[in-house]
Amino acid sequence: MANGDNEIEKTGNKSPERAILPTLSPEEQKQAREISKQLDGLDPEQIVSYGSDVQKEISDFSQNVLNSVSNKDLGSIGDNLRDLVVTINESKPDELAPQKAGLISKIFGRVRRSALEVRAKYEKVGQQIDRAAAQLSDQQKGLLADNKMLEGLYAKNLDYYNRLNLYIAGAELKEKDIRENILTAAQKRAEKTQNQLDAQTVQDIAQTLATLEKRNYDLKLTRQIAIQQAPQIRLVQTTNRQLSTKIQSSINTAIPLWKNQIAIALTLFKQRDAINTQRAVSETTNHLLEQNSQMLKQSALDTAKETERGVIDVDTLKKSQQNLIETIQQTIEIQNQGHERRLAAENDLAALEQQMKTELRKVARDDGDLSARKNLN
Repeated sequence: MANGDNEIEKTGNKSPERAILPTLSPEEQKQAREISKQLDGLDPEQIVSYGSDVQKEISDFSQNVLNSVSNKDLGSIGDNLRDLVVTINESKPDELAPQKAGLISKIFGRVRRSALEVRAKYEKVGQQIDRAAAQLSDQQKGLLADNKMLEGLYAKNLDYYNRLNLYIAGAELKEKDIRENILTAAQKRAEKTQNQLDAQTVQDIAQTLATLEKRNYDLKLTRQIAIQQAPQIRLVQTTNRQLSTKIQSSINTAIPLWKNQIAIALTLFKQRDAINTQRAVSETTNHLLEQNSQMLKQSALDTAKETERGVIDVDTLKKSQQNLIETIQQTIEIQNQGHERRLAAENDLAALEQQMKTELRKVARDDGDLSARKNLN
């Protein structure tokens, strides 16, 4: 009985937290009382499932909110904005600034890209910016649509919050009824009868009251989730609006301003390019005239010198005659040397011929002597 009395004492002396019921409207208080009447305070199974349908709905709702937020790739918006800035920076407006160069470089070299190349580049950059702007515009529409969806989620979350308040208020009413009426009556009966079963009934009612209090505490925790989700949804909506404003500013302000400035710069660049081209043509013409005059002068001087010369120079005749004499002398010498070599060769050939004849006669004699000896035998 000691443990049971302690449980009864703790339960009976419990001072409840700030009640929800007084904060409700008269209509909501009426609904809370109806819910309280439907709750059998002595049925533990019913107490355990009390308000679970709302808890499940808000749990599923929280998951849907999480999915809705996590499925939105807000990072891609930041990437597109950064890509837009990088693309604009890549345009390098200093390319359109005047450049100094020497005469030869202007005539024969390319110190900078032509107007057509620069214009083609900026047209390509403009197309990239237009594509980025189109993507950002689509993402902006997506953000606005998300905010409408989140507004619906916010209203739904508020509905869950109000429904939880009704269940919590209903549980509070039932707790008060059990504590002040059912438990008090059971305690009085147990004290009067001193019956063990009556004492156990008091203990069971106290345990049921504790279970209901714990269940109501769980509902309050779920209610706190609904309270926290409200500012979270608003925060996401605020972020979406800020991004939407940033995108709107980029599309309607930054991009048109960049295009206008580039258009003006390109116009000035083409004007300057035309002036530079005309200047280069004039300088090229003057340079060619100067070169032609120098070539004409040199040609006239060379022609005058050549006309004063004979067809064949005397020095050339002397050299030619000397070469001819030396050629004749060397030819005669070569012929003499060849004649002497032929004579020597003829003598050598005669000696070889005589030697051959002598050898043949000797061989003939030797063959005759051999034949005679054979006949004698």
